[in-house]
Amino acid sequence: MHQDKLPEYIKEYRDQSWQIEMLIAGGLVFYLYSITDFFRSYFFDTWSVVNYSAIQILLLFFAYFITRILLFGFIANLLFRAVWLAYLGINFSFPNGIKYDNIVASSFRKEILKLRPNIVQRVILLERLCNLTYSISILLALFSTSIMIIMVSIIWVLELLGFYSITQSPNFTYALAITIAIINSGLLDSLLFRKKSNSKISEMKESVSGVLDYLTLAFLFKREFMVIKSNTRNWLFYFFTFLIIGISLLVSVNQLGKYYPWGTMKIKLMDDREFYDLPSVPTMKAYMYTKNLTKEKVVFRGAIQSDIVKDQYLKLFMVSWHRFENFLDYSYQNEEYPLPVELIGDSKNVAMENINTDSLYNNVINGLFTVYIGKDTIKNLKWRNYTQEVTYQQGYITYIPIDTLPSSEHELRIDVSWMHKGEKKSGTWLRIPFWKE
Repeated sequence: MHQDKLPEYIKEYRDQSWQIEMLIAGGLVFYLYSITDFFRSYFFDTWSVVNYSAIQILLLFFAYFITRILLFGFIANLLFRAVWLAYLGINFSFPNGIKYDNIVASSFRKEILKLRPNIVQRVILLERLCNLTYSISILLALFSTSIMIIMVSIIWVLELLGFYSITQSPNFTYALAITIAIINSGLLDSLLFRKKSNSKISEMKESVSGVLDYLTLAFLFKREFMVIKSNTRNWLFYFFTFLIIGISLLVSVNQLGKYYPWGTMKIKLMDDREFYDLPSVPTMKAYMYTKNLTKEKVVFRGAIQSDIVKDQYLKLFMVSWHRFENFLDYSYQNEEYPLPVELIGDSKNVAMENINTDSLYNNVINGLFTVYIGKDTIKNLKWRNYTQEVTYQQGYITYIPIDTLPSSEHELRIDVSWMHKGEKKSGTWLRIPFWKE
């Protein structure tokens, strides 16, 4: 049997659920606020070994975006609920409200006060705001999750078909997100059903709308959005919706930009410096030196032992990045790096099994990394696979003799090679300043 009103037992549960609501919202605010560090740590742990394609970046961005929506929605819920509880306490202590006989004011002033919302009306308004902020944050999270799932699915299919140039285009990503958002928000329905049409056209429109609802998962939240929208002022609904989405988007992009600068931006609050981090300014990073590393502060590209070197050797550790794979694969199969004499007649599989000790390995890694100190190229380096002792990152290690270097400032530069359309390319990968003592 169809019901338009809630059963009494659900009403009672709703009226008594504010304590659970505060507990859930409070716990989630703490968790969602601290999860930023987890995302950052996860990114640094996986960035070098995972091919962060359009899909992975979308997943990372939406993970931020959805958690920010929930964070700000639950913060608003907690603030409204705290004020609601304060007003409710005053109403419980003084249920009759203002005693106008005890107020020193003109009769006109007292009449004005009587016309204004009393504390009961304000409590009811706050109760509605509490419920709506909690509900809207959940609905917007579902809304964003549906956009993410559809975008990932479409890009995955396009990449299977070989359309990488399209999926890597930021304009395509933005256009796809906006299109899905228009469909999921119900704006497309407003255009489809704005004008009256004959029954066959109406049925066709309904069929199109229904199919899109299921394909985009809009059936999970579209009707609930319509309930809120139809019972409130449109401008107010859209204002708060875009406010939460806008703030969440801005914060997500800014937080991502602190460690993933491509396609993001950095907003500096309480910092008016304009000439500190210019692109041309010489820079040293703490994670370029292994003495500064911890399990949380990892090597990004490569590191030496210290900025001030007292040893006769530079201990150079280079993180193994996923982007090296195409060059390594090409190099091990290319005649440019022939098998060593002792392995002639054996298969390349045997050579690969002996990769850690034969000259093929060193030829390939020396082809991958070109090392300079100042203008001098350091040749014939001996490399080994190595797991960094503090961060447990996997990569390559070599020891560079520097006993003949003068006691002064030097710069270690590492160029990296890659394959592009069958041609070998190279470029500067890392610069590490150090001082020989």
